[in-house]
Amino acid sequence: MAEVIGYLREDATYGEKETLKWLRNSLPKEYIVFVEPPIRKKREIRYPDFILLTNYGYVVFEVKDWVSLVKATAHEAVIRASDGKERYERNPVTQAREYALALHQCISETAGAAGSPNIPYSWVAVLINLPASTLLRCRQAWGEDFILGREDLKNPDILLNRLKNLFPAERLRPLTREEIDLVRRVVDPVVEFETPDRGTIILDEQQERIVTEAPREVPTRPRPEPTERAVQTSFLTPTEPAEELPAEGRRLSQNFAIRLVRGYAGSGKTLVLIQRARYLRAMHPDWKIAVLTFNKPLQERLQSELRGQQIDVYTFHSLCYRLLGYPSEPKDEWLEKWLEAQRTQNPAILKLGEGFLRTEINWLRDMGITRLEDYLSIERHGVGATQRLLQDQRREVFEIYRAYRAYLRQQGQLDFGEMALQLLEGLENGSFNDPPRYHALLVDEAQDWAPAWVRLITHLLDPEEGSLFLTDDPSQSIYRYFSWKEKGIHVVGRTRWLRIPYRNTWEIYQAAYQLIADVPEIQQQLTEQGEAVLPEVSAAQMRHGPRPLLRQFSNSRAEMDFLREQIEVLRHEGLRDEQIAVLVRNRHDVDPVRKALRNFNGLVDTLHRLKGLEMEAVFIPYLDKTFPKGEDDPAERRLIYMGMTRARTRLYLSGSGRLPRIYERLSQAGWLEAI
Repeated sequence: MAEVIGYLREDATYGEKETLKWLRNSLPKEYIVFVEPPIRKKREIRYPDFILLTNYGYVVFEVKDWVSLVKATAHEAVIRASDGKERYERNPVTQAREYALALHQCISETAGAAGSPNIPYSWVAVLINLPASTLLRCRQAWGEDFILGREDLKNPDILLNRLKNLFPAERLRPLTREEIDLVRRVVDPVVEFETPDRGTIILDEQQERIVTEAPREVPTRPRPEPTERAVQTSFLTPTEPAEELPAEGRRLSQNFAIRLVRGYAGSGKTLVLIQRARYLRAMHPDWKIAVLTFNKPLQERLQSELRGQQIDVYTFHSLCYRLLGYPSEPKDEWLEKWLEAQRTQNPAILKLGEGFLRTEINWLRDMGITRLEDYLSIERHGVGATQRLLQDQRREVFEIYRAYRAYLRQQGQLDFGEMALQLLEGLENGSFNDPPRYHALLVDEAQDWAPAWVRLITHLLDPEEGSLFLTDDPSQSIYRYFSWKEKGIHVVGRTRWLRIPYRNTWEIYQAAYQLIADVPEIQQQLTEQGEAVLPEVSAAQMRHGPRPLLRQFSNSRAEMDFLREQIEVLRHEGLRDEQIAVLVRNRHDVDPVRKALRNFNGLVDTLHRLKGLEMEAVFIPYLDKTFPKGEDDPAERRLIYMGMTRARTRLYLSGSGRLPRIYERLSQAGWLEAI
């Protein structure tokens, strides 16, 4: 089955839809069909119906829905319409040839100094409604090889032979990877784009497919009568048997088009999301579009990348804050302070424990649970699976939860969990009037989103045309983890994987991946919707560089001396401070490191703050403070893995005193260079 890039407009003709269907079904997976791609010629833009990129050249298609042909001459055709009237049409083979010549010129101009590429190309007209006898007349007038009919498209062997016959035998040869990418860049401009920190980037084929997918599938109706050409659209529906979802999940599945893009660190999820947002804006200039993130640094980067696109970019909590009318500044410490103040008055707090109650109350809000009966009956999965509470204990927890929420309302205060829950309640009970309606919402780093958050944003989607595009990496769930079933979204049949970690060198990614490769919990989350999908860590495909460096010092002063010296070395090698990050495990270590590196103008922050971002060089000091709960802690492994994969070319790990043995094992296995 051929890959299809782009999608037909809703008013596409029956012939165009049938042609696309048969090209997709009859051609091998190595072939790429571009749908109505723009060809720029001087001051005009032309849109051929299809361009087919094969492994030996490209072909431009012109499709006609003619049902009755009176006459075919070298330059034109006489067509009889359903009302009996005749009209003149241009020779469609000539039209296809003009498109092909224009595309060849664009490719030559793009190749530039490298010279005009000798990439074979051809053209063809498709007359899908005409009988064989009429097709014979057309072939006599316009060329035996340059006409295709329905039967040619339906038979894979015939179609492949006819396509090869479009090219002179002496020109048939395999295209190089560079030639294929050149055609892709010209035919589909979304493939190539500039980034401020990494220069020109070219998407791979899988990334391109995801960016240009139709928000909704538009099935082809049974063949209409010649006078009827209208085709109805429908919502995307899964082909696999649907898993049992809660009512909210069934609503999402029925009403919205959903796409989940999963990928390992550095596989290009954020780049794909950025290009997807730009693509939707270009294809649907009247749409209201928003991009949502979890953390602020990623939101700032996306806002910069999408500046001028008329696309809203928010963190989830800043969106909630805005929609609630900018109430008092939310503070996370409210719950801790309230529990501490109430523990002498409420024996249940002492019995259950403040730490447990903080976790459980936050879980209740993440799940969007506001009724006792829902809490008593819910089956625990994912992050809540370890909390096996008796019914009486749940009642005690819920009373404390209810009392805390009442306290916040009385004080006119919010924490981040309450802010989201209040907005969700308002959207679901109708007290929040006139919410904004988006045609498309794109969510980056969705693995850290709670079920209540997903429920909330779906109330902001257009009920008729809403499109939800999500990216996630289960191996980087450092804040919370819920399955997509718990989030109420059916993702089977709606998931695409990005498996090549382009960001890192082979040496950096291999070292980082060892931290999660043998963790059963993480691997189970990666296989939750089917078989395990492993990263494609190919030494031939990935960049190479030095192994991550591991240094162990007798004290933290010597460790900071090393950081200062190595930063100076990187500066001499041409790196700017803003291309370097120093990431620590704990918030209280940030200021001491900043003080020790007072002449360094790059980022010094916690590992959490760089989530979703990248740097050329990354330092992770104070390794002796990692793994406080033991080396088998999956959350800590995720965190260190995430931090290590922020580095594109250089990674430095250091600590003082005794380090967790996991780093020694990585060094002994050859993944780290220990000095």
